[in-house]
Amino acid sequence: MSTIPPYSPEDPFNYWNFRYDSGHTEWNLNHVHPVLERFFNKLNPDGKPKKVLVTMCGMSEDMNWLADKGMEVVGVEIALQALTKFVSQSGQDWTETAAPKLGPDAKMFTRKDGRIKLYWGDALKFSEDLEGKFDAIYDCDGLHVLDSSKTPEFAKMIKSVLNPGGIMLLEAIAYDKNILEDKNFQPPLPVPPPYSVAVEDVKRLFEPECSVEVIDKHTNNLLYGHESNFYSYIIVKK
Repeated sequence: MSTIPPYSPEDPFNYWNFRYDSGHTEWNLNHVHPVLERFFNKLNPDGKPKKVLVTMCGMSEDMNWLADKGMEVVGVEIALQALTKFVSQSGQDWTETAAPKLGPDAKMFTRKDGRIKLYWGDALKFSEDLEGKFDAIYDCDGLHVLDSSKTPEFAKMIKSVLNPGGIMLLEAIAYDKNILEDKNFQPPLPVPPPYSVAVEDVKRLFEPECSVEVIDKHTNNLLYGHESNFYSYIIVKK
């Protein structure tokens, strides 16, 4: 069994490519995420088709689900392996073009019907110059893969591409960080990521430019048998 290298905030590309290449993608579901299915009406309250940005999209089935709902999906991801797997497994035709605004080797994959575009590169450099602004953004388990030194940049990017009145549906994990110092905590895979993102952290990142509402909390033992809380948020640009 291949050994997962330590995560480096300075070079996340190799880490996440390794995870996808080696199949260590335990978070990846083969169906729509329950959070998106449950709260889609809050992300898209008027029920009209619109363009939605899916941040840290990976190879999530959520993108197909959103496209089937009539949404125009734009995904952005730092792991090229995730996008190439998503494209190859889709059974559809795609075009590949350069996306230099996200880095010298960055790429964009566009599904033939135009319903899904996928950007690979430095996701934190995603900007209005690429796709304009959005009325809807969806981030599920993306924010908490970032080190705290990177989360302000992530939030700044989100706020820069979200229209006034635009809505973000966010899910992030929070847990007791002291567990990371416990010598008895020996998870089979390196932690972090995920990093713990408390409610106060989310408010600090997005307020006052946005309103932040916690719409759900569920507790489980997904952190390798230790208690963790998953919070769902609706974030609205003022």
